[in-house]
Amino acid sequence: MGRAGNPEKSMLAELALTSMDELVKMAQASEPLWIPSFEGRSETLNYEEYLQVFPRCIGPRALGYLSKVTREKGNVIINSLALVKTLMDAVSWLNLIFTLLNCPIMLHLKSYFVG
Repeated sequence: MGRAGNPEKSMLAELALTSMDELVKMAQASEPLWIPSFEGRSETLNYEEYLQVFPRCIGPRALGYLSKVTREKGNVIINSLALVKTLMDAVSWLNLIFTLLNCPIMLHLKSYFVG
């Protein structure tokens, strides 16, 4: 059955493509979308600019929901094939993400998703 036969799959596929496009654009963008920190190692998302560049596509934000978005540059010592394999395997990908984002909420989520 093609995408036209299942509207939910079609909507999810469109959301995935839109999200990937947004991720790539955010990774390549600089000021005014990203505000450099004082020490110069990281950047913080300018949320007002973000909303102008990327309109919300799945409705309003839940009441009480807060976002804090930062990015930092660094080197990853891994060969390209191993990196692709890690990103393509769900459990390996989750372990990588939870290791990179080592904070209490992520550790709680890791125990829920990975075990």
